[in-house]
Amino acid sequence: VVILSVGGSARIDGTIDAAGTGGGCCGGGGGGSGGTIRIFAGSLSGSGTLKADGGVGHVSEADFVGGGGGGGRIAVTGAGAKTAGLVYSAGPGARGGILAQRGAAGTIVLLEPAGEPKIIVAATAPHSDFLAALTRIPGPLALTALTVKNADLLITGADARVELSSALALEGRYRLSASTLTFPTTGLTSFTVPAGSNL
Repeated sequence: VVILSVGGSARIDGTIDAAGTGGGCCGGGGGGSGGTIRIFAGSLSGSGTLKADGGVGHVSEADFVGGGGGGGRIAVTGAGAKTAGLVYSAGPGARGGILAQRGAAGTIVLLEPAGEPKIIVAATAPHSDFLAALTRIPGPLALTALTVKNADLLITGADARVELSSALALEGRYRLSASTLTFPTTGLTSFTVPAGSNL
């Protein structure tokens, strides 16, 4: 767990790494889950990376394979959280082999001091056991923006609504499930559901 509270400005040009480790040997150990990175700052800048990826499952010569670790959680609050050149990563760990499952993607929440959150659920690439890599977030959600990229997001609970005031980005192969999805009344110029994806 990494928690930083900075009253003034925070500049990150290196790496803050809370990624899970790979599965150990002898029996196909599973990858460790990504950890937590929580940053509060008056303002943020830099070109560094915040990582909370899941670890890779282990493969042994005896065909014992480990599952991938789930992506962790990154939450950043501060002016510039969305616009600085920082790279955020909370992807799932790869499975050790075809008999195991990949981890689920983690979540990234970027919050400007006076704004509503932007949630990103993303993996770097689609994978064959796509629907097993499921991220669940309880509703209802009121967001400025939502990005789902190469991931499977299920909004859960009795009130599983998602209301967007700005933008929805669906990239790669994805599945997004919610009881109600409310788009912005203006600014939506195009919308695509790629082959193999579900909304």
